[in-house]
Amino acid sequence: MCIYLINKIKEVNGVFTLLWHNTFFDKEFLKLYTKIIEYLLSENAWFCTGNQLIEWWNEKNYGQQIKELLLSTSQV
Repeated sequence: MCIYLINKIKEVNGVFTLLWHNTFFDKEFLKLYTKIIEYLLSENAWFCTGNQLIEWWNEKNYGQQIKELLLSTSQV
């Protein structure tokens, strides 16, 4: 199911977020987590922390672009 979702997200250039609680790093859950990460690596997925994502977002100036877009559409 996870690979199916990742592929669907990739088709639309979306973002896949994996939140895995440390209480699930045991036995079968760890195997599943490892398989997901290995698949993402094989697909050249970009991995980052929350802070790295914010830095990237700010470097691209996406916040300002969205603000300008929202302002321009609200005046229509």
